[in-house]
Amino acid sequence: MENLKELILCEEIMLKKFLNIFDISFLSNNSKIALAYSGGIDSSVLLDISFTLFCNYKIQFYVFHINHGLSPSSDKWLIHCKNTCKIYKNIIFHSLKIDLFSYKKNIEENARIKRYYALKELCQKYNIKYLLTGHNQDDQAETILLKLLRGSGISGLSGIYAINKKLPLLNNSNIILIRPLLHCSRNEIAHYAQLHSLNYLKDESNNNTRYTRNILRLYVIPLLEKLFPGFKKRFSRFAYHAQSAEKLLNLLAKKDLKICSKEKSIDIGKIKKFDPDRVKNLLRYWLNKYNTKKPSSIWLNKLYNQILEKKCHKQISIMHAQYHIKSYRNQLFCLKKEKINKNINKNINQSFIWDKESKIIFSNFNGVLYFCPVTGDKIGINVSWLRKQFLLIKNKTGKERLKLTKNSYNKNIKNYYREMNIPIWNRFNLPIIYVQNINNTLNFNNLLYAAGIGINYIYQTNKGERICLHWINLDN
Repeated sequence: MENLKELILCEEIMLKKFLNIFDISFLSNNSKIALAYSGGIDSSVLLDISFTLFCNYKIQFYVFHINHGLSPSSDKWLIHCKNTCKIYKNIIFHSLKIDLFSYKKNIEENARIKRYYALKELCQKYNIKYLLTGHNQDDQAETILLKLLRGSGISGLSGIYAINKKLPLLNNSNIILIRPLLHCSRNEIAHYAQLHSLNYLKDESNNNTRYTRNILRLYVIPLLEKLFPGFKKRFSRFAYHAQSAEKLLNLLAKKDLKICSKEKSIDIGKIKKFDPDRVKNLLRYWLNKYNTKKPSSIWLNKLYNQILEKKCHKQISIMHAQYHIKSYRNQLFCLKKEKINKNINKNINQSFIWDKESKIIFSNFNGVLYFCPVTGDKIGINVSWLRKQFLLIKNKTGKERLKLTKNSYNKNIKNYYREMNIPIWNRFNLPIIYVQNINNTLNFNNLLYAAGIGINYIYQTNKGERICLHWINLDN
């Protein structure tokens, strides 16, 4: 009888903490929920509690197991997870194996990145909105300690969120990551597993002091618990306060970005009016929108100093992860490295005929050429004439000249780029369209269209059926 009372009490405590984070009452019939299941104690308890709750609802319950292949026992873990899920009725089990052998450094971080990518793929495959993981209160304490040791700011000290609606690692805003056991201690989880006689696996790598987190788990946290009993609960409270502070900082940054942003850039002149901390907060928020890794304080200070010292003739250029931060005409841009100078030194050309398509994709030029109908008295290219022409698309050489109207000057294309504020790195992705003549020569008279600028005036008319041309880079 005592054991039964203890079991009921334990279950009530765990269910209450679960429901404090994840209110399942709003779930409708045929909702889909997935659980990341490693076979360890945390995910085994999460599986058992989740099944207890969801069995009363008509919910499609999925269990995903990601096999890293790092342990010699990994295949046995897969079999264990698959067999365990057979015990619970109406559970759909799916596993994926990921390759980590190509990584020699920071295997732990790469395993985490790969694991979340695999979970995202499975959620997308089954159209799942809610993904549950077994992170607990001890994980929160370990995370905050790690961030403190690394000198992280408010964002890092926010620790693990109970609910993530836009987790960068998942890179899918439709997937909501929920950690229902985040307020449960590891002791409470172990107690639940013991009372319910759950069969779970023990990962031998948890004792490997090669990993910093394991050092904290095995040596530092037990000592802190001894010296400061209940410190993990206080760390959880601290994480909540840090998360509130981060939300307020993000609200301020969002407001500042609205003031300073111009399409895909930031006005340097406007952010210079803010105090240093506010500028850095804005830059962190701006970079986060590109799903890049969080910048270090040293790197952020370096960028801020370049902004502060920037003169009209001097351009900002600084690398960050897979991005390049550059300035042009007092505007700050965040660009993928592979996008910059993508077509430099590439002598690409392609002949084609237009047969009234609304668009033509040119993969070699990484863009799409649109043929848009012109109405009224607006000028454009005569459709009947254009269909009879042999056309050529090619990269610019820098020597091309263009005249947009009869009364305008015949100018070098570079001058148009400057006048239209087209950044240098975008110019290489703007091709030229020619009308091919008998002699196959390319000059002003047969230059039809310059992407990003316009149509040669000699091919413009306001009579008959007309179209205009519009080029869009696939990177945009």
